[in-house]
Amino acid sequence: MNNQITLALFVKKECCNLVSGVCLGLNGNNTKFRNPGTCYITERKSCDYFTRVLLPLAKLKGCYDKIISEYQNIDLAIRREKVRQCECGTALSRGKKYCDKCRIKRRQQTNKENLRKHRGSM
Repeated sequence: MNNQITLALFVKKECCNLVSGVCLGLNGNNTKFRNPGTCYITERKSCDYFTRVLLPLAKLKGCYDKIISEYQNIDLAIRREKVRQCECGTALSRGKKYCDKCRIKRRQQTNKENLRKHRGSM
């Protein structure tokens, strides 16, 4: 196989799940890992079957470097899309549940409710 092959062309040629442009969604044991439909790779999504079966095949065919670089670009794009957001729409850093402004607002609201309950019990 040629080193100039693209990721999509490699999947079209080598993936046994891809039948006339439709992914069957089966893994190696003939059990479904997803519903049949369009191929994840052509939709620019990561595919478990591709990573387990086709990447080792690409290594054997000698086009692993080109394929893996394109596939890593897909994975990076997926990681960028999965940014968690606060209620107000601000992007959150790892381990945070709310942004600083929303955290302060929620804390103030909780304090008000607790004081209201405390005052009511006296």
